[in-house]
Parts: sequence; structure tokens; C-alpha cells
Amino acid sequence: MFEVFKYMRPHWRRALALAVLMLSATGLGVIGPQFVRHFIDMSLEGGALSSLYWAAAFFLGFTLAAQAVQGVAEYVGRDLAWRVTNRLRCDLLLHVLRLDLSFHNARTPGELQERIDGDVSQLNELLSDFVMRLLTGILLALGISIALLIDDWRIALPMLAFFVLYVFVYV
Repeated sequence: MFEVFKYMRPHWRRALALAVLMLSATGLGVIGPQFVRHFIDMSLEGGALSSLYWAAAFFLGFTLAAQAVQGVAEYVGRDLAWRVTNRLRCDLLLHVLRLDLSFHNARTPGELQERIDGDVSQLNELLSDFVMRLLTGILLALGISIALLIDDWRIALPMLAFFVLYVFVYV
């Protein structure tokens, strides 16, 4: 588990940037619907049409910004995963090349290539897809829970319990 840090250490700036991007995308995704709530409340109260236009424009802007930040986060996440797994490939290749001749005689070159490249590629997919989705889902659920807590704690507590159950089942 902690061997990952060995490979991540040289890329700590990218990992930090990824964390900031993920938090930003989640924050924008949570703030955007607040403008929809404001829009609905204003329209039910008979608010001015210009205020409704502004609320709709802010919602659209926050939604587009959230999508843009999410796209950049996906790119940075995949780039980071490739950099880390490429370093792992190099280490695996050096390890295999240092093994004795009996090891190489017992295995085909295709098998070694599949082990070095194929298994690491699967790890890359796990890091860039599953972990990113899991972290994004957890951050979004936390953001929604905080937004609900600000509005009404009686709604937030059952939602928080559901969130904990969700994380437990998903992990």
C-alpha cells in the first residue's frame, strides 16, 4: 500500500493540483444547484424577471465551470496515473532483466510482456478511473451533506448516515 507513495513522491505537485481541481469541481457542482433553488424561490415569490435571468446565468456559468474543471481534473488524473505507472513499468523491467536465466527459460517473452505492461496497464485504469470516481463521489456526497447541514440539520443527518453506508458498501 505504502509503495504507492514511493512512485507518487516525485509527482507531488501534480497530485496536489489534482486534489485542488477535484475539490474545486465538487464545490462548483454543489454551489450550482443553489442558484436553481434561488431561481425557484424567486419565481414563486414573483421576483423581477431580470433577477431570474441573473440566477439562470449564474447557474449556467457555475455548471460550465464545474464541467471545465472536472475535465482538467480528469486529464491531470490520467496524466499522473500514466507517469506513476510508467515508473513502475521501468522498475519491473529492471527487476525482470536482473533475474537469472532459468527464470527467462521458464517463461515466454509474451508472458513477460503481459505481466510487465498488461498488468500495469490494468493498474493504470484502476488508478485513473475507479479511484477518481470513488474520490469524486465521496467529495460530492460530503459537499451535499454540508449544503444540507447549512439548510436544515434534520435532513442532513439522515443523508449523512446514508452517505456513510454508501461509502462502506462501495469500498
